[in-house]
Amino acid sequence: AMLRLQSNRVKDEIKQNAQRLTGEALARTHGIQPSMTEARLMEIASMAGMSGGASEIRTTEKARDEAMDAHLEMMKSILHFSDDEEVVHA
Repeated sequence: AMLRLQSNRVKDEIKQNAQRLTGEALARTHGIQPSMTEARLMEIASMAGMSGGASEIRTTEKARDEAMDAHLEMMKSILHFSDDEEVVHA
């Protein structure tokens, strides 16, 4: 129980810091801002451009693959958490 409380506190501190930094960054920006998806596509294209492999198709495929990987990791985490909860409640 104590480890879970400590973990929640650390998560809350990370979240509060991220919100503060995001607020500061947004306060410094002007004009039209890209969505999260657009920003990620630009980031992938930029990284691919450095290696000489930038194309819209490759960039979109990379973003799709990253989203699928993130989704699968999230689902594994949920299943792992539910398995742990069953052990606690059993």
